[in-house]
Amino acid sequence: MLAFDLSGRPVKTVVAPTEVRLSGEDTMEAYPERWWSQTVQCLRELLLDPHFRPNNIRAIGLCGVMHTVIPVDATGRALAAAPLWADQRYRNNPSPAYQAVSDRIREPSSNSCIGRLTWLLDKDPTLKTRARYLLPVKDFLRYKLSGVAATDCYEAGGTGLCGNHGTQWSPELLDLLEIPVDSLPAILRPDSQAGGVTAAAAEATGLPAGTPVIVGTSDWHAALLGSNAFLPARASLYLGTAGVLGAFRSHRDLGDFGEAVCFGAVTSTGSALDWLAHVIEPGTSGRPDVGAESVSQLAGRSDVGAHGLVFLPHLMGERGGSIRPNATGTLTGLRLNHDRCDLARAVIEGTAMWLRMVTTKAVLSERIDALVATGGGARDPLNATIAAAIYQKPVIVPEVTEAGALGVAILAAKGVGIIEDQADAAANWVRTRVIEQPTPELVDRYAEVFERFIRTEQVLRALEQMASSSSVAVA
Repeated sequence: MLAFDLSGRPVKTVVAPTEVRLSGEDTMEAYPERWWSQTVQCLRELLLDPHFRPNNIRAIGLCGVMHTVIPVDATGRALAAAPLWADQRYRNNPSPAYQAVSDRIREPSSNSCIGRLTWLLDKDPTLKTRARYLLPVKDFLRYKLSGVAATDCYEAGGTGLCGNHGTQWSPELLDLLEIPVDSLPAILRPDSQAGGVTAAAAEATGLPAGTPVIVGTSDWHAALLGSNAFLPARASLYLGTAGVLGAFRSHRDLGDFGEAVCFGAVTSTGSALDWLAHVIEPGTSGRPDVGAESVSQLAGRSDVGAHGLVFLPHLMGERGGSIRPNATGTLTGLRLNHDRCDLARAVIEGTAMWLRMVTTKAVLSERIDALVATGGGARDPLNATIAAAIYQKPVIVPEVTEAGALGVAILAAKGVGIIEDQADAAANWVRTRVIEQPTPELVDRYAEVFERFIRTEQVLRALEQMASSSSVAVA
């Protein structure tokens, strides 16, 4: 959670770990009520700062992970754990509703929430009658704050339940899923006000009642705005739990909520580093101030190419390139002379190489003048160095790497009239800290590492396909 002043500079940051339950090969779920309790905790900690006056808060903006909806009752209480975007349990035994959508329209993308939602409703049919709303993640938290059920076009489009580019819910899909349209929130502009802090939320958080709460948008679209990422000038290289490369199609699109282009997204980036940190130093998982730093420090003691180690980062299945729920992480080239420094380097390089491989077509066909690195991974200079070499483009690291938070701060400022033009605000508020330029030596060395990565991925994917075919034949 970040607080910004009226010039877009962060004045206070409060961090709380987000608990995610991983079980077996296909489960990734979280507990929405704990998100709310952590939000309350962070707000109270923020407001305890003697230099921070609650009455000076002009507006609140939110962003959150996409492709997840939460069933809530009329009071806003979450009725179930939330299967997150990487959860694949619905594929083991597709529900009749999921099959109906697949047969009548198309097989839903795993980037939608349809598979996970049908699995949840099939597991507990009473949710259809008990749930007042189905809310995306950030909209669940805002409903807790303001009591207003609303979402934005990007978040709505990410559910897979929309038509017309996220501007309205699809009656045909909702009919197939037997979901009443009034259980879904109104779709508003991301910079719209969606009520104010209620008396109950004010008592829980310490915020002044009536403080405007802005609709906000998804974490990725907020990060695009908070990176000032538009083509052809710059694309966002988002290095969070997952990795994404994309941008608004033009400067005009950035300014008026237009087309955003995703060149490629992969499942495990920061999550792979968090996993390795926990393996190397148990107890650091979920602690951003410890885990990623320890991995980066170790990696810096190895060399380009990790002395021949290659890491394929498919730790939660894979969505990059194609949907591969059975893909697994792999480490190849291991010898007795390798140590944990090489392992750390291989993981960092492997996550970078995989996103580069997935985005190859866009990198070769689109004009992109520079990349803007954001997310937790942008705090590590090694990631910017590797990215500059493998994309052969300058990599800008901004002062605020939590671009999603900055993006919704811009939306909040616009929503209450502090600024008039979000594109101008992005240009002024996204300030450069450092620019990493590609060097010929590293470009050449990483070209060899990339070729080795591609060959390894192709061989392991062929084995993965053979294993899947064998399983089908035996079944």
